Amino acid sequence: MEYRPGSRYWDDPAHQLISNFKKDMKYKGSASWPHKERAISQVAAHFTEVIPKLAMDRCTLVPIPPSKTKTHEKYDDRMTRVLSLLNIGKSDVRELIAAVRDMEASHRSGENRPKLEDLIANYRLDEAECKNITKKIVLVDDVVTAGSHFKACKRLIQDRLPNVEVAGLFIARRVVDDPFKELLL
Repeated sequence: MEYRPGSRYWDDPAHQLISNFKKDMKYKGSASWPHKERAISQVAAHFTEVIPKLAMDRCTLVPIPPSKTKTHEKYDDRMTRVLSLLNIGKSDVRELIAAVRDMEASHRSGENRPKLEDLIANYRLDEAECKNITKKIVLVDDVVTAGSHFKACKRLIQDRLPNVEVAGLFIARRVVDDPFKELLL
């Protein structure tokens, strides 16, 4: 999908899906929480459609970690939950990478988005999860904007497992309107 920040929620299915998918954990138990649960199921259904069943026994699916550590009250395991719902036969899903310290979510950090080096320094590879891993790892995340989280996770994996191929799978890519469009008309 293509995600356009600032688009109208009701006019853009991608915006609606991503907004519900990223719904803050403070809303858990509220009347709006079922929207997040439905978005998680929808993403799992979309991924089930695009991931070939025959390839599942030859790759490992790894969620890119969220901005909060597992002990933080706002830790959101939405991507891990999506991967657990996939209906694609035998799948190897591992939380191979975790955040060491809490960071501001990139989509909320505006101009102060974390740099690649900061992300790499904040991620740790779980050595126990590296055992018997496949030769193809697919990093999975919600929206790819600049690719920093993907690049940081990929580098961390390939530094430890240099013979492993790493690919990415995302719900959407962020699209911004061409700032020069008006000048060309």
